[in-house]
Amino acid sequence: MQTELLFFILILAIVLIIYFIKDYYNIKTIEINKIHILSSEIHFEKSIAKKLKYSNKELTAINDEIVKKTQKIKVDILNIDYTLKEIF
Repeated sequence: MQTELLFFILILAIVLIIYFIKDYYNIKTIEINKIHILSSEIHFEKSIAKKLKYSNKELTAINDEIVKKTQKIKVDILNIDYTLKEIF
C-alpha cells in the first residue's frame, strides 16, 4: 500500500515537473518574441527620432533664412520710404 502510494506520488511529481518545464519553455519563447517585437519598435522609434532631429535642424535653418530675408525686405522698405520722403 505504501509503495503504491509512493509510486503514485513519484509519477505525479514527474508528470508535474515535465508539465511545468514544458510550460516554462512555452512562456519563455512567447516572452522572447515579445522582447524582439519591443526591440524592433525601439529601433524604429530611434530612427524616427534621428530623422526628426535632422528635420528640426533643417527647419531651423529655413526659418533663419526667412528671418534674414524679411529683415532685408524691411530695410529695403525703409530705404524706399526715406527716398520717397527726400523726393517729396
